[in-house]
Amino acid sequence: MEYLPNPEADALDEFFGFKAQLESLFGGKIDLVETRAVRNRYFREELEETKVPVYAA
Repeated sequence: MEYLPNPEADALDEFFGFKAQLESLFGGKIDLVETRAVRNRYFREELEETKVPVYAA
């Protein structure tokens, strides 16, 4: 996940609120991962191959 954080909002509330809204929208559990948090190169490669853009500006 990549996004521009809101400086006026709590980062954890924003992250988990966004996750909850996406789960509600798609009707199930989702994995929400910040790109910069993934350090394992094999996991990163798997993410790159299987990621699904939800919105692109």
